[in-house]
Amino acid sequence: TGISYPVLRLAGNAGLGASYAISWDVSFVVDGDGVIVYRANGFNQSAVKAAIDGALADLVTAVGYVPAGRSFTLDPAYPNPFNPSTTIAWSIDASLTDATVQVEIHDLRGRRVAALLDTRLAGGQSHSVLWDGRSSAGNSVESGTYLAVVRVNGIQKARFLTLVK
Repeated sequence: TGISYPVLRLAGNAGLGASYAISWDVSFVVDGDGVIVYRANGFNQSAVKAAIDGALADLVTAVGYVPAGRSFTLDPAYPNPFNPSTTIAWSIDASLTDATVQVEIHDLRGRRVAALLDTRLAGGQSHSVLWDGRSSAGNSVESGTYLAVVRVNGIQKARFLTLVK
């Protein structure tokens, strides 16, 4: 549901902490909407936010456009854990008239197990695909945890799936 970022490792030793009103290591987790949902130790939230906002503004100026990070939402799979099948669902933002969509299943080592979808779909709608616990070759996969990876116009999101036999 989020990505962990180490921020300002050894900030105090490097003399960088004063810029952010901290003198210790800070780690935090950002959710899919960019909201800090967990923080280890403490930090000056407004100073860190200002630094991140400044870096993003520089990036947008340098690149010339704002990345479309919110072009789709990936719902939790249901049922999960599952046997024999689960539904992977997502919604594409209405600002996209249509989008290139790929849905794949990966094992925890990152190897592709199954390719479920590779097509163009309409924006402004919800979509779903069923995974029956089989590989692309049609073989039943082992019980375990897998990743449902959904890419819409190159933006990737993933959810854990647990197959229980």
